[in-house]
Amino acid sequence: MEGQEFILKLGDNKIMGTVSRSLNLSAEEKDNTTMDTDAGWSSTKSGKKSWDVAVELQWQKGASYGGKELIAAFMAGTVVEMIFGGILEGETFYKGNVWVSGASLGTPGNGQNITASATLKGTGALTPDVVPAP
Repeated sequence: MEGQEFILKLGDNKIMGTVSRSLNLSAEEKDNTTMDTDAGWSSTKSGKKSWDVAVELQWQKGASYGGKELIAAFMAGTVVEMIFGGILEGETFYKGNVWVSGASLGTPGNGQNITASATLKGTGALTPDVVPAP
């Protein structure tokens, strides 16, 4: 799968100018070691799960939805539906609700594009789905 065959949307808006994006999954560890099991070794099991999306983008003048909108969503504390994944028939994508928990702007200078980054914190479950046939 190539990068252009992958999408990151907030609500109905595709995030434009993305350079990289990553879906990060984690789970708390719960200790379930007992004196009767594991021969003295620690044993853990999965606890609460959480997820977020990290996105890096180039600021694009006139982009329909990009860095400026991510910062506005951060300022407003808005929770929106997010879609992350493939766009071609039969490919998997993930959806869930997020809020922008962090955002930054960078100005590299020397005529280079302004950059932006954001962390989109998942709230609730992340659900897999498959792109349907047209």
